[in-house]
Amino acid sequence: MNGQLRWSGFEFEYKEKTADWFWAVSIIVISIAVIAYIYDNTIFGMFILLAGLTSLSLAKRPPQLFDYELNKEGLLINKKLYPHIDFKTFFVLESKYHAPKLILRTNRLINPIMVITIETDYVDAVAVRDFLLDYIPEEKMEEPLSIRFMEFLGF
Repeated sequence: MNGQLRWSGFEFEYKEKTADWFWAVSIIVISIAVIAYIYDNTIFGMFILLAGLTSLSLAKRPPQLFDYELNKEGLLINKKLYPHIDFKTFFVLESKYHAPKLILRTNRLINPIMVITIETDYVDAVAVRDFLLDYIPEEKMEEPLSIRFMEFLGF
């Protein structure tokens, strides 16, 4: 097997958001906050408003381009090394509807699942799987529901 695999890809698939999308999100956020205030849950209402404002501001941000490299030391993402020992398992999820995705279960308590799109213009998904089999156990996994939900909403 080659000593390394490299590819570049955006952190997420960018979807242009219309003014209607921003209005709909704003109305939903304000409605939930008002309901929280009606039920005397002021702190939750403030949290919803803050989360909504944060989401609206992040929705305008274009995705960042990442450089990925798999080598014998681990996974390099924009020059930050994640050693193979940091990963419990991996799975390469292939679908006819979207590009293949590398799903990695990490040892981290916060955000324990990493999902990376494999840009097939640069590297073959089978080559990524074959490379990782030498270092990390494979386990069938699905993309987390939270990530699929955020993609559905256009984030």
